[in-house]
Amino acid sequence: MSDTLNAPAAVQRRLQPSRAALPAPGANNPRVIKRVRAWLDKRFLVLATVPAFVAVTAVTIVPVLLGIWLSFTNYQPLDPTLKWAGLVNYQNIINGPDSFFAHAVIKNTLIFVGAGIVVETVLGVMLALVLARQMRGWVFFAPCS
Repeated sequence: MSDTLNAPAAVQRRLQPSRAALPAPGANNPRVIKRVRAWLDKRFLVLATVPAFVAVTAVTIVPVLLGIWLSFTNYQPLDPTLKWAGLVNYQNIINGPDSFFAHAVIKNTLIFVGAGIVVETVLGVMLALVLARQMRGWVFFAPCS
């Protein structure tokens, strides 16, 4: 015991139990446990959506933003140099030597997207109407009301 009294302050601190090892004050208190559970219950949906939000951001939003940024550079997959080009790439789409091809590609894309939206909407509404009817043997598809 006399050794610890004569030991330097740093050694004495190491010999004392750390605060991290001690339980938090009121950790076994039922009121504290109830308040923590209530806090978690209120925020469960938010806490549960954070991983999904991070995954969607990493998989979709980051590549889109990277593509937009790269469209303003002179990036070539086989050329490691990367310089800012500004709006030159977009000017080349409109006025460049391949502008007819670019206009055809843009027109075809708009037609494809428009047709896809119309077809998907019509099929979705038709399927919803079929599933909303009362039909024998279709209990599996019945709404959960």
